[in-house]
Amino acid sequence: EALRRHAHLAGADPAHLDAAEAAWLRDREAQLARCRRIADLAGAAA
Repeated sequence: EALRRHAHLAGADPAHLDAAEAAWLRDREAQLARCRRIADLAGAAA
């Protein structure tokens, strides 16, 4: 569900997102970036 919601909101015009949707999308993007950094660190250590 979160992946589908992210794809939907990320593809939407930011001007059409309400405050809750925009906040959710910003938070989700931050979480994804954090996961990518962790994966990069794990790959570097391997």
